[in-house]
Amino acid sequence: MTLSTLLIHVLNFQDSEEGRRREEERRRRRAERLAAMAARAIAEREEAVARLEGEKAGLEKLLAEREKE
Repeated sequence: MTLSTLLIHVLNFQDSEEGRRREEERRRRRAERLAAMAARAIAEREEAVARLEGEKAGLEKLLAEREKE
């Protein structure tokens, strides 16, 4: 193997390693974005449930008051 061939192999290896690192970083960032989106969706649904539970409690109280009348 000549020195120039060896150098080409080393450079190709470095390029492929860098490409793998970039791909891993891209996947990690995407996973972080998806996790943040999921956390926001969960929080929104929890807020909706809390709001509906509050409305339900209010309506139940109103119904109980009317039944007393």
